[in-house]
Amino acid sequence: MNKLERKIEQTRKELLTTAREKGLSSADTIRLSVELDHLLNAYDMEKEVTHTILRLHG
Repeated sequence: MNKLERKIEQTRKELLTTAREKGLSSADTIRLSVELDHLLNAYDMEKEVTHTILRLHG
């Protein structure tokens, strides 16, 4: 598991805990949800770039 994947998993766990403790509409839950969205977008972009590079050089 790479650094980004670990950060995604850590943020996901924190989001679930915060949502359970503070509710879905709390500012902390929303902040973590946005952070997780950004991390997942970065992960998708990383995978797409890797796939493209492999396709071009493979």
